[in-house]
Amino acid sequence: STGSFGPVLERWFAIDLSRSLLKSGDLRGAKILLRALMIRGGEPREARKALVELSREEGRRDMAGRWGILIPGLTTREEQRAFAGAVRARGGTASNLRELAMMYKDQTLTPEALQVLKFASGATGPSTK
Repeated sequence: STGSFGPVLERWFAIDLSRSLLKSGDLRGAKILLRALMIRGGEPREARKALVELSREEGRRDMAGRWGILIPGLTTREEQRAFAGAVRARGGTASNLRELAMMYKDQTLTPEALQVLKFASGATGPSTK
C-alpha cells in the first residue's frame, strides 16, 4: 500500500509514463495523459510544465503559451503572443482565456495571463521574456 504517498506517486508515475509514451513515438497518448493529470486537480503544475516542454519540442509556441501561462516565469512573450491569437479568436475575454488554458474559475490570473489578454486586445509589448 502506498498510504498517504499514493497521490504523489501516482502523479509522478503519470509524468514518467507520458515521457515514456513520447519516447516511443506516441505523442497523442502523452498529451492525453498529461491533460488528464492536469484536469484531475491536486497539483497540475508538473503536467503543465511537461505540456509546455512537449509544445516547445513541436515548435508550437501557441500551445506552450496555453499550458504555461499559469506558472509565473515559464512562458516567453512570443509564446504569450502566439496564444493570444487563439484567445482573440474566441472573443478575447478573460473567460475565453480561462476556458482555453483549462483554468479553474476561481484561479487568479497570473501576470502572464494578463499579458495574453493585452495581446489579445491588440496591445503590444516587449518581445523578450
